Amino acid sequence: MQTVLCRIFRAVRAAFRKDFNMTNSFSDFNKRTDLADEVCEIVSEKKGKQIKGLISRDENKNGFSCHVLEVIDENGEKASGKPVGRYFTVDIGKIWLSDRETFKRAAFVISEYLRAFIPPKDKSCLLAALGNKSITADATGPITAENFIVTRHIKSSNPSLFDEFGMRETLCVCPGVSGNTGIEAAEIIKGAVELTKPDFVIAVDSLSSMRLSRLACTVQISNTGISPGSGINNARKEISMRTLGVPVISIGVPTVVDASTLAYDILKETAEKSGMTRKKDDFPVLEKLFSALSSGACDFFVTPKETDRIIKDTSKLIGYAINLALNDNLAFEDIDEFIS
Repeated sequence: MQTVLCRIFRAVRAAFRKDFNMTNSFSDFNKRTDLADEVCEIVSEKKGKQIKGLISRDENKNGFSCHVLEVIDENGEKASGKPVGRYFTVDIGKIWLSDRETFKRAAFVISEYLRAFIPPKDKSCLLAALGNKSITADATGPITAENFIVTRHIKSSNPSLFDEFGMRETLCVCPGVSGNTGIEAAEIIKGAVELTKPDFVIAVDSLSSMRLSRLACTVQISNTGISPGSGINNARKEISMRTLGVPVISIGVPTVVDASTLAYDILKETAEKSGMTRKKDDFPVLEKLFSALSSGACDFFVTPKETDRIIKDTSKLIGYAINLALNDNLAFEDIDEFIS
């Protein structure tokens, strides 16, 4: 962590030596995040009041807190930058350090929120596992796929066995990244949808947060689809009802935080604790540091040092939760047998 902070402030110091236009303020800084509850927090901080078109509340399920955000109209879309729909943000804590019982409870809580968007049992589901398995922080989708139960091949080859299982028809596609395939993930998924004709899609991806404390400790679920890479300024083609023609449920875990956003929070907290005001004339040095952060001097991302273990366990949790949400009669203890 100290090494990361040193890199951040070396970059800021270098940029600080340049001549900046003193127009930024604390509230103008553009924090990068994919999490709807953080977007809601940023918007509320800037506006200082309840935003029309956004309805938010907090709730608790079986010991896990959840923030619910509803974007209900164009006003909410404009204010938040999020499409109209519902967003559940479940705080699961450090699941990689938890016992099996806590893991199980978390899986059932996430599955319960997923069921709010899932069609009846006779509808088939395609899992779109987004990301790059070669980059650990971006491997949430592919590793989730390893923990996902697929049944379409059983239905076609042995219908009686499929009926005996009593499970939903499911299939999976891992589109990889365009840097390896030359094809956009959205295009591969669209082709799979047109060929196999699933009734709905669940897209799984890694996300970004604006706080280190949220990394791999939060799961976001929404019914609005997803734009891969948007949280790290590398937005790819949208994966949604509009582009695929079928409902798209998205689920993701934040695995990275933008270094500029991290440095911003440290500077802001330091300024507030030291009694500085937010008037620009009172802290020209901090204002220039802000300009340095906004200039792209710290254009890299931070991820936890135990990322390998963290991504493996959180991806497993998501896979188990999806299996439970799709199959009402599936016992938690039986999942290992199906995916082994």
